[in-house]
Amino acid sequence: WRFSSKKGNGKSFWVPWLSLIILKNKNGEEEGEFELLKKTNPTLPAQIKLSNKVILPNLKEAWRWAHIHTNDVEGKSEQAIEAKIAQSPHRAVCRLLAARRLKTNTKYTAFVIPTYKLGQEAAMGINLDLSITKRDDLTWEKPADGKGQHIPYYFKWEFRTGQRDDFE
Repeated sequence: WRFSSKKGNGKSFWVPWLSLIILKNKNGEEEGEFELLKKTNPTLPAQIKLSNKVILPNLKEAWRWAHIHTNDVEGKSEQAIEAKIAQSPHRAVCRLLAARRLKTNTKYTAFVIPTYKLGQEAAMGINLDLSITKRDDLTWEKPADGKGQHIPYYFKWEFRTGQRDDFE
């Protein structure tokens, strides 16, 4: 949460600086929702190009899809919880969840991406002009704004859903 700067949707929830997105892979003749771009700078994260048919989450709601977990905090104040995490950071686990309903028998790739435009531009090696890019601008303001964009990612993995069970 150290790099988060904006409270979500006008409420008192902090938007995480990283988000998890799940994108559909190309399947036979069916177009995928992304294209892996060739890495040209070894010091910067890899990038993907989002298709025009991509399904993206609303980043203003990213606070709903990330949390910190630690044990033995029931009934304790926020300050006591913060102190416990500061004393034993290895006992706290951060989780990112994906805000996407998955289809059966479908291959997907999960990407950990920057939530903020400032993080996106820094990870792409763009010279930052803080008079243009504000600290709390999101990588996309509305899900439709992300279509066709180049997005850096820090980590990715592939998986396939089965016939009967899902992650819900």
